[in-house]
Amino acid sequence: MVRNCSAAYSRPAKPFFVYYIPGGTHAPHHATPEWIQKISDMHLFDRGWNALRDQIFANQKRLGVIPQDAKLTPWPDNLLKTWDKLSDDERKLFIRQANVYAAYLAYTDHEIGRVIQEVENEGKLDNTLIIYISGDNGSSAEGSPIGTPNEVAQFNGLEVPVADQLKYFYEAWGSPGCGTGQRPHRAAGVKPGSK
Repeated sequence: MVRNCSAAYSRPAKPFFVYYIPGGTHAPHHATPEWIQKISDMHLFDRGWNALRDQIFANQKRLGVIPQDAKLTPWPDNLLKTWDKLSDDERKLFIRQANVYAAYLAYTDHEIGRVIQEVENEGKLDNTLIIYISGDNGSSAEGSPIGTPNEVAQFNGLEVPVADQLKYFYEAWGSPGCGTGQRPHRAAGVKPGSK
């Protein structure tokens, strides 16, 4: 992409602009099986969200991201069960969902790194302004507290029970079968096959 921007101008010393917008981590989560396995092998989520929340909070204090006297907000028991109150099936599903989400984020980060590396390879990193915005609301709640293999179903008030998600969608999470259909519109005057 950066190479193409530089080559597109007859004067490569001129500035260039790249507006790079990866899909991650917007649903659906298109992590590849390799990235999902890479994250799964790290066992980041196996101890559950409460333990991970405590670990992240402690790390933020240790790194000075938050004040040492910061207090962790109370757990919203009325909205979300604590990890120890989940069934084995719920834990299995939620670990899978977290692994796929994290794999998609890690893959996205990797690809952003490739863009920055190309800017450096072109010898332009020291004279380049890079603004990174992660602006997809994080792991938003449209999937409900149990997640969903299809956010459109959730928008229509349909919740897929944990047992059905495990039975029908567990292997599909993050697979090529998890996608958003599209039909691009060709601009007027652009003929098929033209460049």
